[in-house]
Amino acid sequence: RDTWQILIRSTSDIEEAPKAIYQQTFTESQGDFTIFNTTIPTELTNVWSWASANLGMKATAYAAASHTNVAAESWLISPSIDLTKVTTATLSVDQALNYLRGNTLSNFTQVLISTGYQSGDPAAATWAPLVFSQYPAGNNWDFVTGTASLNTYKGKKIRIAFHYKSTSACAPTWEVKNFTVE
Repeated sequence: RDTWQILIRSTSDIEEAPKAIYQQTFTESQGDFTIFNTTIPTELTNVWSWASANLGMKATAYAAASHTNVAAESWLISPSIDLTKVTTATLSVDQALNYLRGNTLSNFTQVLISTGYQSGDPAAATWAPLVFSQYPAGNNWDFVTGTASLNTYKGKKIRIAFHYKSTSACAPTWEVKNFTVE
């Protein structure tokens, strides 16, 4: 009467919850992602850095000491993710973006995928942009969760990169957390 019970008629009544193929929350560090600075001016010590448990990884080319934006380019790159044994795959990531100042998002921030990148300069590899269900507004700190299909890449090993660029006119701040491939 006051004891809950579950009735399972057959094993087909049970659905297995999807398991993450790869997950990185960025709550403690950059994890096993690597950072590659293509262009980093002397005003900055880094572009990508771990911000905090609530904010995850952060990219910015705002030089606080001089209160100026500087031109920079930097990559935050995942380790190799194995999709060789999956039938479907989706990337989910929380992103926030501020100080875009009406500029085009893809000119400053892109999430890219590669099947050929191993290490070294990512600009030497072939990358394709991923299309997300939702993008950050660019003018606030609100995180949005966007998903992107990785089905085109099933049967392959991939790497995903967060590619950041800035200019002296625009150096947005990009925050990334809760990266999951299912």
